[in-house]
Amino acid sequence: MFVLAAPAQASSSMSVSATTVAAGDTFTISFTGTVPNDATDVGENFYSGSSTIGSLESFTTIEECTGNTAPCFKPDYPGVRVPLGTRTAGTQVGGSITLRVNPDTPAGTFVLRYQLFGDTFGDATQDGPTITVTTGNTPTCQVTYRQFQYYPPLSGARFYYGDIRITNNGDSAIPGRWKLKFAFNEDRVIVKNPNGYVVSPMKGRDMTVTEDKGLDINPHRAVHFGIYTYGRDTNSFAPPNTFTLNGATCVDNIT
Repeated sequence: MFVLAAPAQASSSMSVSATTVAAGDTFTISFTGTVPNDATDVGENFYSGSSTIGSLESFTTIEECTGNTAPCFKPDYPGVRVPLGTRTAGTQVGGSITLRVNPDTPAGTFVLRYQLFGDTFGDATQDGPTITVTTGNTPTCQVTYRQFQYYPPLSGARFYYGDIRITNNGDSAIPGRWKLKFAFNEDRVIVKNPNGYVVSPMKGRDMTVTEDKGLDINPHRAVHFGIYTYGRDTNSFAPPNTFTLNGATCVDNIT
């Protein structure tokens, strides 16, 4: 006679950057855990429970992850997964995954569920916080853009400084590493990155400014920076007319 032992139980915990998220915005899930025994195909899984808006993978897209050993993905079963590779017993694991709620997601709620799992163990799926999704019809960001010529035309080029102010009009923080996107009417060269921000590409029309220090934009607060650009003197050099922050269109004030 023999007894088949049950799979060892893992343990993990998690936290979220926000429990209220507007459609089109992102939220980040951070997690830690302990692997109970040697295992391959270890990963942290996330699901939606008691959801009024469907399964987690159906209304979110994966923006980025940390701690993963391969790209984060949506598996064949419901949810999203952060792969953690092959681990030995007692290994501490941790990381994060940032999800964007699809812009057309209706208002609703779901319970964020999580589970640390491997081929030789299984963590019972646990309930995390209830997440509220609000409609993204009212922009929570405002961008003020002021353009100035900072140097006289020289050798067939014009030189402009773009003064950018982003205001968070919402009631929750905009997490650091946010991305502001906009487009010029013509190719421009970025002279240098502003302190704390990365502009890419350094030459072109479609630009992305990424906050590089992990600093949030707190509710009803603003951040301010500028970019120096130049381009051929024959161009009109009109300022950008549309700005999106993490995929959501902002109210703009452009001169």
